Amino acid sequence: MYMSYKVYPVGLIGVIFAFCSQVNGTQSAADSEYGPCFEPPKTNKVTHPMTGDEIANRLSKRFEVTQQTRTDIRSAVDLNVISINSSDADNIHIITDYTGMGRDHIYMWYNFAPCKYTNCIALNPHRGYTSPPTNLSNEASMIVFSIVAFRNMAVFPNITTRPGRYLVAVALESSGYSFNRMSSAFDGHINITMTYKGDSTVPAPHIYQACTKRKLNPMPPVNYAEGKTKGAVAYVSNCRSQHYDRLALMKQLKNYIPIDIYGSCGNADPCRRKETGCVANQNKEYRFYLAFENSLCVDYITEKFWSRLSEKSNVLPIAMGGLTVDEYTEIAPDDSFIHVRNFTSVAELGKYLKLLMTDDERYNRYHRWREVYDMHMRPPASRYPACEVCRIANEKPHLPAEENLSANYNSPNNCATYQLL
Repeated sequence: MYMSYKVYPVGLIGVIFAFCSQVNGTQSAADSEYGPCFEPPKTNKVTHPMTGDEIANRLSKRFEVTQQTRTDIRSAVDLNVISINSSDADNIHIITDYTGMGRDHIYMWYNFAPCKYTNCIALNPHRGYTSPPTNLSNEASMIVFSIVAFRNMAVFPNITTRPGRYLVAVALESSGYSFNRMSSAFDGHINITMTYKGDSTVPAPHIYQACTKRKLNPMPPVNYAEGKTKGAVAYVSNCRSQHYDRLALMKQLKNYIPIDIYGSCGNADPCRRKETGCVANQNKEYRFYLAFENSLCVDYITEKFWSRLSEKSNVLPIAMGGLTVDEYTEIAPDDSFIHVRNFTSVAELGKYLKLLMTDDERYNRYHRWREVYDMHMRPPASRYPACEVCRIANEKPHLPAEENLSANYNSPNNCATYQLL
C-alpha cells in the first residue's frame, strides 16, 4: 500500500516563505535577506555610486591594479552586480574566488548590489583553478576556493594572515564521492564553509534551487494528465552512483511503467544539454521524471528535482535523495512529488506509478499546488549567497578556524545507503 508522506496544514512549508515572501521591497521579521530567493528592494540604497574607474583608482592605492582587474571592475558595475557608495571608498572588501566554475562570465554568481552591505567586490573570480595571485589575496577579506581543486594549504604559501581575513571552503557537490570530501590539511585553517549542507557557516543550497510564491489569482483546475502518453523519463550522465544502484532501480521500475533513459547511461539525448526549452517540451509527454540523485547525502537535492517543479512541462518528480523524505517536504509544496523512501519496496512503488498511469484524478492531485503557487528558477546573479559573504566581511572581526572540519564534513553519518527490495 502507498505510504503517504508528511502533510502540513498549510499549503507550503513556512521556510519557503521565509526565503521568498516580500512586500514592497520589505521583509517580515521571519524573513532572511540572505535566503536563496531574496529579491532586491524596489529602491537602491546607494545614493552616490562609484564608477568602475573610481573603484579601480581607489583600490590602486592598496595594491597594483592590472588592466584585467580594471576591466573586470567596470564590467561588474555595468552588470549592476556591484554598486559601491562613494562613502565606502576606503572600506571596500575584496573577495577573491578560485572555485574555477568556468561560467560564461566572471560575475555570474557575485551580486552585491541588493545587499544590506554593498561595499564588497569579487576580483578574479572563476578564472580557473590556478593559485591565487598574492597581490589580490593579501588585500582580500575572503579567499574563496574549491575543496576539489585545492587539496592542501600549499597553494597559499605567500598569503599573510591577519584578523578579518577568512579562508572559505566551497563544496557544492555531494560528499558521497571521495574526491568531493574535505582534506584533513584544512583542519585548523578554514574559517568559513560554504556548502550545500545546512550546517555550513554559509549554507549554499544547490544553485538551481527554485523559489515558490503564492499566485495573486489562483488558477482554475485543469487536467494535467492530458497529452501525457508516456511513462517516466530520466537524464543520467553519471553511471556510478553512490549508496544505491540508481540505474538498477530505474530498470526495476521498467517492469511496471515505460521508462526512457537519456544521456551517457542511456539513449542519445534528443535535446542538447543547454536546450532547456527542448527538454521541457519533451517532458510534456511524460507523466513522471525520475529525479534520482547520484548519491544519498544530507541536503543534497539538485536541479534534477527543482527543474521539474519549475518548468512548464507539468511532469511529476519521483524523488530519491537526501537522508530522509522530510528534507524534501520542508522545502517543496505539499503533494508536489513522490519519494522512493515512502514505499516498502520497488514493487510497491512500481504498482503505485502504474496506477497513476491511468488514474487521472489521483495523478492530478500531485499538481494542484500549481494552481495556487508559482515556482521559478533563480536568476544567475541570485544563486550564490553573496549577501551573507559581504555581511560577514563587515560584521565579523574574527571567526575561529574549525579544528575537526574534515571529520565532521566527511562523516559517514552524512550519507545513507538504500537497498533495492
